[in-house]
Amino acid sequence: MNNKDLSKEHLLNIIEDLEKRLAIAEETLEAIRQGEVDALVIFDSEGEKVFTLQGSDYVYRLLIEQMKEGAATMTPDGFILYCNQSLADLVKQPLEKVIGSNFKQFICPKDLAICHPIFNHQGEIKTFDEEINLLTGDGREIPVYLSSNELIVEHNVIHYVVVTDLSQKKQNEAALRQSEEQFRKAFEYAPIGIALVGLDGQWLKVNSSFCQIVGYPEAELLSKKFQDLTVAEDLAVNIKYINQLIRGEMNAYEIKKRYIHKDGHIVWVQLHSSLIRDSNGKPQHFITQVEDITQRELMEQMKKNFIALVSHELRTPLTSIHGSLGLLAAGIYDKAPDKMKKMLQIAATQTNRLVALVNDILSLERMDSSRYKLSKQTCNVKTLIEQSIDAMLGLAEQNSIIFKTDVANLKVWANADAIIQVLINLLNNAIKFSPPNTTIVISAELFEASKSQTIKVPKACLSSTCDCSGSFYPYVLFKIEDQGRGIPPDKLETIFEPFLQIDSSDSREKGGTGLGLAICHSIIKQHHGEIWVTSILGQGSIFYFTLPLSCQIQKP
Repeated sequence: MNNKDLSKEHLLNIIEDLEKRLAIAEETLEAIRQGEVDALVIFDSEGEKVFTLQGSDYVYRLLIEQMKEGAATMTPDGFILYCNQSLADLVKQPLEKVIGSNFKQFICPKDLAICHPIFNHQGEIKTFDEEINLLTGDGREIPVYLSSNELIVEHNVIHYVVVTDLSQKKQNEAALRQSEEQFRKAFEYAPIGIALVGLDGQWLKVNSSFCQIVGYPEAELLSKKFQDLTVAEDLAVNIKYINQLIRGEMNAYEIKKRYIHKDGHIVWVQLHSSLIRDSNGKPQHFITQVEDITQRELMEQMKKNFIALVSHELRTPLTSIHGSLGLLAAGIYDKAPDKMKKMLQIAATQTNRLVALVNDILSLERMDSSRYKLSKQTCNVKTLIEQSIDAMLGLAEQNSIIFKTDVANLKVWANADAIIQVLINLLNNAIKFSPPNTTIVISAELFEASKSQTIKVPKACLSSTCDCSGSFYPYVLFKIEDQGRGIPPDKLETIFEPFLQIDSSDSREKGGTGLGLAICHSIIKQHHGEIWVTSILGQGSIFYFTLPLSCQIQKP
């Protein structure tokens, strides 16, 4: 073999060796591309060198695959190059179908405009963060938080997208809103007053029931402190309990106290209060529940007045009757007919007093009963007043009182006996509290609703037999005016309450049960009328009441 043949064979061997090396290199490169190679070992003149090819990249790939959030890479125009299983599960599509799809098809049409910056590449690196809605394979919309970044890889722009499912968050937010709304409605529409009160007493939040109790609109009330509306005598006890709450000596307290209503009258309330603290135990504010018990207090006072009145009114006449009859039974006055007659007269008078008390109590109970209905008919006003005056004429003469009348020719729709009882009660009071040689004026006139804004009148006729349209419905206004001692201003609002008397000595000196005006009030209310009084101390009083005018008026 010559040198030429050896040279050719050597070259062929070199070529074969290079082809083998190239094949190994291509195989290694493909393995690197497929992520199958963790490290590459190279031997050169300096010795063995190890290059980690996949260490960090493998960790990142695992991290992305394990993410709960959806993740994807895509081209600037939206075609998905890679995505994890979480994104496929989120849009309810197979992974292989998602890869290669355009991301735009998964965006809700109404949100495409919002996402426009993601697909509007201008060459600079951009970030995008927004809440949008994606469409699932079954046609549902799901709220997500979309975060996108542009990456430059070998001069190519790649979009890296992370999608966070907000469905549970939105459900939680909706549940929280519903809970807050329920609490707000429970607070606002509670039948009792509820308030949040600062540590300094400033009202922070109040509901409508609380505003109604004290008579202030919410905005005005929030500019005040509870001390501004609390009756001075009740403040000390209130503040004592508040300090005990702050010191941690009690968890809550309950008291009965008085507020001053915006119009000036006293409102009794039952107050429950507790202290709200933060997570560190620091006092924040008070939560207070307030129940209006004014009517309950009035009933309690009425009960006390009733017990005191009945105790006196029963004991006094019974003592007199017992004493008088005891003397007669013992025969002490058997030979003294005049004294015997006097004892019998005392017994008879005190018996009448007891009968009057029982009758008044029964009358009031009957009037207040929802089952009791007065039968009404057309009544002549002059006749009603004349019969009332006739019944009281004897008492008026005994007290040197003169009656004067000014009565129009009118007719009312009423129960005659009940209205005569009202007039007699009012005349009786006027006589008892008027000095001798004075005049009591009784008048009745036509009253139209347009003449006054202080009297409540119905809009339709109450007569069951009348065929009028009810478009014009006047009233008859009755007035009984005396020249007596007058009524204190603070009693004008409560004078029609049962068992109330201006002075506790009135029962002893003037007689009466304290029920007369309460009976008048009940009767007039049953007639859909109003009753009230004006008075000047030392000059006299005027009692007013209204009755519906009968539409069956006989014109002269």
